[in-house]
Amino acid sequence: MKSYKSAICIIPPKSQWTNIQSIRQKHDKHYKRWMPHINLIYPFILPQQVSDKFDSSDISTVSNALNINEGSSSEITDDMILQHLKKTLNHIHPFKLRLQSLNYFTHGKRSSTVWLHPETVPENALFELEYRLIGRSDLGECEDNVNTDEKNVEHEKFGFPGFDDLINFGNEGFRPHLSLGQFRGEKSAQEAIEKFSSIFSQDPIIEFDVTEICWIIRKGFLDPFEIIARIGLGNDGEVVKE
Repeated sequence: MKSYKSAICIIPPKSQWTNIQSIRQKHDKHYKRWMPHINLIYPFILPQQVSDKFDSSDISTVSNALNINEGSSSEITDDMILQHLKKTLNHIHPFKLRLQSLNYFTHGKRSSTVWLHPETVPENALFELEYRLIGRSDLGECEDNVNTDEKNVEHEKFGFPGFDDLINFGNEGFRPHLSLGQFRGEKSAQEAIEKFSSIFSQDPIIEFDVTEICWIIRKGFLDPFEIIARIGLGNDGEVVKE
């Protein structure tokens, strides 16, 4: 049910891409395939993949796995997934996000990725959003950005259980980030951070309100991702198909 041609992510406003893209164009091998983004679910689902892979007798099983009520439908459509995403996000408030500090991942001795670290107000807003999207009912310490009524709801079907690859990847759990580029090793990454820090610490600071998440897909692995829908946060959020 999962596809690396599909993802759920946060995309900064295009008006704030300038410094990000000037760096990515030189250093990020994924520059042409990915827009600036912070992944929340990857891989995600391609609707046609479900209906092609399963016959009607299996739809109930698939629907339960995705926490979607299939009703009388013989397939799981993009509209069903969008409505389930909307239901999942009803209790999540919009929040502020800033991209200013930098960090890096190492992939062995000769490879590293430099990235922007998203800081939010409330502090745990991104983690609450992530846990909500993957269907975790235990809010833990991430209760700052959830409606009070939501804390009292039990056995509600929401999110996409099993789509928790970003939490299970590596040993450090979910590490939200916006990638800037790849470098030869740890020393090169540290030098890049020292160079780029001055760019992102000066005005205009990249800061925006997260009011929506995006569903993006690509036709082939070498094709660029495109937004197919935007799903608003909160009770007033809307679903807009591109």
